[in-house]
Amino acid sequence: LHSINIEASDYAYNLANWIYKWIITQTLPDNGCASGQGVIFTKEVSEDMWVEDVDLGMVIAHEARGDLKVTLKGPLDNAPIKLIASSSDTNPSYNILIDDASTDPIDNDRRDDPVPPFFKRVVGPIMDGRLDAYNNTNAKGTWQVFICDSNPGVSGAVYGVDLRLTLTTDQPQVYLPLVNR
Repeated sequence: LHSINIEASDYAYNLANWIYKWIITQTLPDNGCASGQGVIFTKEVSEDMWVEDVDLGMVIAHEARGDLKVTLKGPLDNAPIKLIASSSDTNPSYNILIDDASTDPIDNDRRDDPVPPFFKRVVGPIMDGRLDAYNNTNAKGTWQVFICDSNPGVSGAVYGVDLRLTLTTDQPQVYLPLVNR
């Protein structure tokens, strides 16, 4: 979801506001995981900043969301981590926010409709702590989300991806263990 807020005023203090919202969808290729095809979302952090929290919002239209696989690769990762694995879930679509603070399952045997409000169901990643592993690490570099379809027969569309990085300029304290003498 993209939006732009326009505010116009004149010298007589007349004020007008407009909000324009639009969605840019990206086609999710059928069975794209097998050939490395999918939707890639990239976010660049250009300064030395430290991670306090990472959350991932996604709105994906797909007739069998169990076909989907979602990974995240941070700037210090050698390989991407899996946030959503392929499963037997036959419910349609995702409209979720993945947050380590949540214990709700990703696949809950209920459909998610890909309509506003976006990221309305808050869930935990497939393995608890997957996103917390980034806390207190340097965020500088490229972050990449990859979404693909792992089974033939149904394609889909990605309506929105929101990688939420909560960052700070305060470098985390490093505590060394005490040594008994």
